[in-house]
Amino acid sequence: MNTMTAGPPVLRSTGRCVLYLFLSFGLWGLAWVWHTSKELSAPMKGEDQSVLRTVLSVIPIANYVVLYWVWDDIDKAARQTGVGSFNTVLWLVLTIILGFPALIAYPLAQARLNAAQTAASNGTATKAPLYTFDKVTIGIGLALWALVLLIIVIAVAAG
Repeated sequence: MNTMTAGPPVLRSTGRCVLYLFLSFGLWGLAWVWHTSKELSAPMKGEDQSVLRTVLSVIPIANYVVLYWVWDDIDKAARQTGVGSFNTVLWLVLTIILGFPALIAYPLAQARLNAAQTAASNGTATKAPLYTFDKVTIGIGLALWALVLLIIVIAVAAG
């Protein structure tokens, strides 16, 4: 039985995570924080911190604290299951200073979490479903992309 996560262990494709982030104009990151926190914070800390972490994710500066918490939970889960570690402090500092390392850190963190989930479940982890929160953030993001394209078309036409 899996003691690392709340509920059945699930895997999220790193490629799909990146695609969802792009399609959602970055908003799917809120869903990712919610999912990851829900799956890891309850078993590791004895309480579900998903709502708090998701809300704090939209507040400047606090979002870096949340990022640390989530990545640290992933690091602990990875070490607990023997699949290595995720250097939370290094990636957080690089992300805060340079920004772009987050493009590497998020997929690495998800891959490490997937490995931990697979190890903790003896290979029985299943593909994570697409929840309503995921669909909403992706829908809002697609609407924003459509708005951006409309503005570009109007600007080019006005020329």
